[in-house]
Amino acid sequence: MTFYEKRRGIYLICAIGILAMVLLAVFSATLGAADISFSGAWRVMAHRIPLLGNLIDIDDISKMHQTIILNLRIPRILLAIMVGGLLAGSGTVYQSVFRNPMADPFVLGVSSGAALGAAATMIFGLEMSLFGISSISVAAFIGALVTTFIVYRVSSSGGKTPVMTLILTGIAMSFFLSSILSLLITFNRDQLEQIVFWSYGSLSTTGWRHIYTVLPFYAVSMGFFLLKGRVLNILTLGEESASSLGVDVQKERKILLAVASLATAAAVAVTGIIGFVGLVVPHMLRLITGPDNRSLLPYTIIAGGIFMLVCDAVARTAIIPMEIPIGIITSAIGAPYFIYLIVRNKKRGLS
Repeated sequence: MTFYEKRRGIYLICAIGILAMVLLAVFSATLGAADISFSGAWRVMAHRIPLLGNLIDIDDISKMHQTIILNLRIPRILLAIMVGGLLAGSGTVYQSVFRNPMADPFVLGVSSGAALGAAATMIFGLEMSLFGISSISVAAFIGALVTTFIVYRVSSSGGKTPVMTLILTGIAMSFFLSSILSLLITFNRDQLEQIVFWSYGSLSTTGWRHIYTVLPFYAVSMGFFLLKGRVLNILTLGEESASSLGVDVQKERKILLAVASLATAAAVAVTGIIGFVGLVVPHMLRLITGPDNRSLLPYTIIAGGIFMLVCDAVARTAIIPMEIPIGIITSAIGAPYFIYLIVRNKKRGLS
């Protein structure tokens, strides 16, 4: 069966995944101090859909509950879906480009680079917006891109990127950048609480402005990744094989890593550091669906959104009335899984 013959199955699985994500999103909208039913949540959300909204009556739902859903919970839900997709999609691309199942924006230090760029912009009062693009997002992208370049150059030798060398380089860069960030915080204690909480990753201050900021990056980067599924498959074959098949390896690598860094930076700039999403989601789906990026990428993007919705629900409800930073939840899941991957690869004799 060819890939084109498998498309129907891929579309069906994606449709099921999107339906599950929508149901989970509606359920997530019911969580919180305000007692809102599942029926009330989906009616308020559906009321905003063009054409469909005219058929749904929400007069029996209090104005306060409508405001909570529309201005607080829906933006948070949408941002969780987009950030999950950005991080998981980027992780899939990093793993394919580096031909390494343990590559991930967090592990490689890319998230720390983006965080340092964004935090430095806030600390030095350089926040501004030009043509709708925030300087924080630009600084985060530059930090992510520079970190990706350094890690890739340091860990590569003879066209190969050994697994353990890549990981150790990424971890070293992550610690180095975190130390610089800590130093900046030390001399700017008036912003300590904001930056520390942000460095753990959080969706607690999400508003519609964050959605408008992230949406263009999400649409462009995810669309680009989906179009590059075949190229990513070829890159996993190795540089010589990819070149013999007519792929400009160096050019494609640079473009893919730049877009993956942009996607990571867009996520980090609005939520802070949320680790291991790009490691756990792509790797687990690859075990289930196989390595074909043409199907793996859409599955991963959807599953990343679902994963973030679940983690956010846990972050909001685990210790009521307190809220746990979502980065702590994802790290609690991802760190043990990362250790498991290292142990498994060590037993297989990979290096």
